[in-house]
Amino acid sequence: MNETRYEKEWMKKLDPKRFRPSKSTKVPKHWNPFNSDYSRISMSAPFRRLQDKAQVFPLEPNDFVRTRLTHSIEVSGVARSIGVLAEKWLLENGHLSQDKIGHIPSILASVGLAHDIGNPPFGHFGEKCIQVFFKKNEELLKDLNEMEKADLLNFDGNVQGLRLLLRLGLASDEFSYNLTFPTLATIVKYPKDSITGNQRSSKNISLKKYGFYQTDKDKYEEINYTLQLSHERHPLCYLLEAADDICYSVSDIEDGFKKNTITLDFLLDNLSEKYIHDSECSVLYNKIIKMKKDYKNFENKNSLIAQECRIFAQTKMIYSAIECFKNEHESIINGRFNNELLKCSSSKLLRNFLAI
Repeated sequence: MNETRYEKEWMKKLDPKRFRPSKSTKVPKHWNPFNSDYSRISMSAPFRRLQDKAQVFPLEPNDFVRTRLTHSIEVSGVARSIGVLAEKWLLENGHLSQDKIGHIPSILASVGLAHDIGNPPFGHFGEKCIQVFFKKNEELLKDLNEMEKADLLNFDGNVQGLRLLLRLGLASDEFSYNLTFPTLATIVKYPKDSITGNQRSSKNISLKKYGFYQTDKDKYEEINYTLQLSHERHPLCYLLEAADDICYSVSDIEDGFKKNTITLDFLLDNLSEKYIHDSECSVLYNKIIKMKKDYKNFENKNSLIAQECRIFAQTKMIYSAIECFKNEHESIINGRFNNELLKCSSSKLLRNFLAI
């Protein structure tokens, strides 16, 4: 595949179409069409409601500890940074036209805000509770077809998030927030229906869950057709996934220090026992040892060390994810990439360590 072909593929994937034309009539000549997605999401009631949903620690009185809202803001920032680096490489290699500058970072920043917007309280546990409810009350589903039943028996917060953005936002018509198709597509990690998907043991990453309700199928199909996705992930979905993984792994460590559920000795023991042979983990280990000595007289030394660890790990993983994106670009743009960026990167073991 030549560079002209790559440029054509990105042109398709970044088509700023909406379900109806935007009501804005006065826009600058070189207006980035994806900027308004960010404003529409950030000013929405469902986004604000994330402040009352736990990230890890529920009913938390300490305002330092992250909620779904603060997590989403962090993912948005990291996703934008990853987008800037990815876009720079695409431009340098002739894979993206100059008139698209700024579009990829804007899409990723918007999707970072929205990626958890449909999650119920208590996250995956909340999803499980809803699934169990429908399994115990299947008489409520008797008038539904098999696909519709599967939607509810496998309730998923990401799918609910797409539904919210497609049709449940406060609006005077049926278009909810009327977001651009690339923004909506990037949210869909598993672009399959609830029967084709939900194959937990599948080696195909896009089959492990599902991406849209039957009631939203027609709208998803229009997005899929317009962007020519062939029912595979949008290429920016991989970058969003990396940003999310980076944020919740490094942030969980920092929050754990603040809550005193994680100690320096615990981190050092795990690093030395399982990960010391990895170059990035070894650097982190030595960095903690040095900081433990340098900051011994600081009143908040543990919080300071945790913050430094977060910055180090976050930076490493961002650049590792971008390297994998570059190496796998052709399969990503064609929808054939069947992995997570961090899992095929030099930061794989660092990411595994942070997931403790």
